[in-house]
Amino acid sequence: MGTRQKALPSFFVDFEQSKEAQFWGLQLIGWGGLCVVTFLSLTVWYGTPNISHVSHTIVQGILGMLICVPLRAIYRVAWDTSFWTQTLIIGASIFLSSVCWTILRMQAFLWLGQEYDIWKDFGGWYFGSFMVFLSWTSLYFGAKIFALLQFEREQRYLATQQIQEEQLKRLSAETGARQAQIKMLRYQLNPHFLFNTLNSISALIKTNRSDQARSTLSQLSDFLRFSLEKSPNPKVTLADEIQTLGFYLGIEDVRYGPRLVTEFNVSEEALLGHVPSLMLQPIFENAIKYAIAGKVAGGKIKMTARTEGPNLWITVEDSGAGIADVENKTREAIAQKSGVGLINIVERLKSHYADEASLELGRSELGGLRLDLKVPYETSIDTLDEANSS
Repeated sequence: MGTRQKALPSFFVDFEQSKEAQFWGLQLIGWGGLCVVTFLSLTVWYGTPNISHVSHTIVQGILGMLICVPLRAIYRVAWDTSFWTQTLIIGASIFLSSVCWTILRMQAFLWLGQEYDIWKDFGGWYFGSFMVFLSWTSLYFGAKIFALLQFEREQRYLATQQIQEEQLKRLSAETGARQAQIKMLRYQLNPHFLFNTLNSISALIKTNRSDQARSTLSQLSDFLRFSLEKSPNPKVTLADEIQTLGFYLGIEDVRYGPRLVTEFNVSEEALLGHVPSLMLQPIFENAIKYAIAGKVAGGKIKMTARTEGPNLWITVEDSGAGIADVENKTREAIAQKSGVGLINIVERLKSHYADEASLELGRSELGGLRLDLKVPYETSIDTLDEANSS
C-alpha cells in the first residue's frame, strides 16, 4: 500500500508565503546565533559567565536586530537604483549602522557591566560591528538575488509550459482539421459512386433487365456493408482495399460482362501495407470510364503492387485512349481532366502523407493511361489517425 504524504502545518505554509515572516524568522536565527557564538567565544572563553555579560550579549543582539529594520527599508529603495548609487547607499548604510550599533552596545556594556574605561577600544568594537553588518548585508542581498533567480526560473518554467500547451492546442487543432479534411474527402466518394451505380440500376430496370438489376443491388449492398465496417479506420491494408474493390468490380461486371477484363499482380508484402481506404475504387472507376465504357469490345485494367525500400508502389494501367501529351501535363491538370475521383486522391494523399507520397501519370504498355502511386510502406495503422477517427 502506498504511504500518504502528510501535509505541512499551516505555520510552515504561512512562513513560506510571507516575506515578513521569513525576514523576522531569519533575523531571530541570525542574531540568536550571533549571541550564542559571542557567549561561547567571549563570555565563556574569558571566564565571565555572569548575569551582566550574558545580559549584554542578549541586549546587543536585540539592538542589532532593531537597527536592521530601517536598514532593510533603505536597501529596498537602493535595490531599484543604478549600480554606483546602490554601492554608495550600501557602503554608507554599513558604515552608519556599524557606528550606531557600536555606540549602543558599548553604552549598554557600561550600563550593565559598570565599566567606564572602554571607549579607547572603540576601533576594535567598531571593526566587529562592521564585519557583522557587512555579513548581514551580503546575506540580505544574496537572499534577494536567490529569490529573484527562483522567481525568474519559475516564470521561465510557466512560460515554457504555456508555450507547450499552446503547441499542443495548435497540433490538436491541426490534427482535427486534417482528420476532418480526410473524412470529407473519403466520404465524398460514396455519393459520387452511388449516383453512378443507381443510374446504372435505373437503366437496367428501364431495359427490363431485372435479373441484372437485382444482382447489381446485391453487389452494391455488399460493397456498402463492407465499406461501412471499415469506415472507422482512415487506412486499411491493401488486402482489405482489394477486397472492397472486388465488390465494386462485381457491380461493374454486371454492367459490362466480358467487356471488362481485370488482372492483379500483388506481392504478399504489398498486401500487408496500409493505404487510405477507398483509394483504388475511384482509380478503377476512372479507368472503366475511359477504357471500357466507350468501347464496344471493352478493354483491360491491370494492377500491380510491390514494396521497394520504405515505399509501397501501386500501378494501375488500362487499355483506353489515354491522355494526349501526358508528359507535358502536371499531375493536378491531368487529375482535373480525369474527374472528381483523381482530384480526391491527390488531396487525400497530401492530407495523409504530405510530401511523402506521389501520384504520377504516364502512358501504359496496354495503350492507355498508366498511374503510378507511391506511399510510405506502413504495416500498422497510424495510431494518431486511428484515435482521431474513432
